[in-house]
Amino acid sequence: MLKLLTIKNYALIEEARLEFSPALNIVTGETGAGKSLLIEALNCLLGVRMSPDNIRSGEEKCLIEAVFDLDLLSPVRKILQEEGAEIYDELIIRREYYSTGRNRCFLNDSPVNLKQLAEIGSFLVDLCGQNEHQRLFSPDNHLEYLDHFAGSTPLREETGTLYDQYKRTTHRLSELEKKHRLESERQDRLEFEIKEIETTAPEADEEARLLSEEKELENGEQLLEFCYEAERELSSKNEAALPIVDLLLLKADKYRSFSPDFKRIYDDLFNADASLKEALRTIVAFRSRFEFNPQRLEDIRQRLGALSTLKRKYGGSIESVLSKLAQLKSDRASLHSLQSDIVQTSQELTAVKAALAEKALLLSQQRFSTAAELKEKLDNELLELGFGYADLQIHLQKKPGGDISYQNQSYGITPAGLDICEFHISVNKGEPPLPLPEVASGGEISRIMLALKSVIADKDRPGALIFDEIDNGISGRIARKVGLKLYHTSRSLQTLVVTHLPQIASLPGKHFSVMKIEENGRSVSKIKALDHKDRVAEIASLLTTGEIKGKGEDYARQLLDSQDVINP
Repeated sequence: MLKLLTIKNYALIEEARLEFSPALNIVTGETGAGKSLLIEALNCLLGVRMSPDNIRSGEEKCLIEAVFDLDLLSPVRKILQEEGAEIYDELIIRREYYSTGRNRCFLNDSPVNLKQLAEIGSFLVDLCGQNEHQRLFSPDNHLEYLDHFAGSTPLREETGTLYDQYKRTTHRLSELEKKHRLESERQDRLEFEIKEIETTAPEADEEARLLSEEKELENGEQLLEFCYEAERELSSKNEAALPIVDLLLLKADKYRSFSPDFKRIYDDLFNADASLKEALRTIVAFRSRFEFNPQRLEDIRQRLGALSTLKRKYGGSIESVLSKLAQLKSDRASLHSLQSDIVQTSQELTAVKAALAEKALLLSQQRFSTAAELKEKLDNELLELGFGYADLQIHLQKKPGGDISYQNQSYGITPAGLDICEFHISVNKGEPPLPLPEVASGGEISRIMLALKSVIADKDRPGALIFDEIDNGISGRIARKVGLKLYHTSRSLQTLVVTHLPQIASLPGKHFSVMKIEENGRSVSKIKALDHKDRVAEIASLLTTGEIKGKGEDYARQLLDSQDVINP
């Protein structure tokens, strides 16, 4: 229940503080006075987006705050409990909006975001305005009203969540299969290239080794000839280098102690002797192992040719060939992984489709089992609201064609489930029920909406019902009947009505008047709670143009004192 609403610097409202009755609350005022601003401000408090234009000109900040009573059965308590918030008997919601676009929202002084605010707000207030009337003309919304009455909204939300998952999984599987088709087209090429490289099996440093060996074999005769000549010159012939160096080294050994220079000469000769002997050993070793093999040379040249072919096809170097091989193997692994992903995603789709079908069928059963009860209640409500005759039919059927199978039939599926629904009505006996836009006038659609809200409110039990000009298109006796329905609804559920009809404004309840005045050279909307005397004047102003004020006030008193509220 809405107890208190405070508004500061919202459009023409400089400041307003309204304490509401737990039963019926009435708001009246001339056109343009600012009645709609009150509803807009409450909407903004409960999650509707704002803009700097909502802030009163010249001010930096707009503030809207409301205090709600939470009864023990309020679903808001459960939401707050799930979020770990402290729960009190009162809930204070505050929203601050700055000219810079900055936005701050609080629940009991704890900051929240707009999404959280809107979720909480949907359980605190059910607002029915002209937009809601237009929604009633669209069959797309009729299923939602039936779900509210059936108490199926949570199940519908679960179905919608599964539907989103189903569509995402379907899309993912389609993309995987498309990718697999594209990849499969290059699979043979992939395997061929891997086999080509693996058959040749190049090694990272192989080419350099082969080139070196090729050069040795190509120049084998010259190399061997040099080895034999070097052996002779170093050790085999009479005046070979090593014996001469050994002799000089022996002589220098005698003289190295006589002079530092001779010490250095000895050392140089010693090093030369060691180097020559090492060179000789290397020459002998090379000559001993080296064997000129024409077949080996041919094999090397063929191998180098094969490596050259790979280099030319796969990047210009052995390193790039090996890198290409690694990439090809990775692509092949991805293809195998893609096949595995397709199998897994297909299994996920089967599971989520089964879960979706189960929820959607359960939701459909709830709807079909409740539709007749909703029709009966609506027909009774419409009779109470002045319809001489009313036959409202709820055309409910499963959407034909699609992916969901049930009892050997295939049905289409949407986020709202398997069903399509449309309200038809006949207001004249003997005439067949037709779609609402073809039959209902503005006044009739207002009363149908009131009837619908009345029966749904018994199920949903929001904190407060708000009707913004529910009396559109009605007058006289019918207006009073609508007012009496609002009054009796308010006996069990707090109701706020914005009206311009005296037949409704005169009902027992707390009455607020919205006036636009000039103050300090600026237009300001003021909202005032009326006492009995003020109510007489306000209702009289709704009845007259001012020329017969006395008679208007007399009739206003008659309306206020009327006893017809006892029997609606």
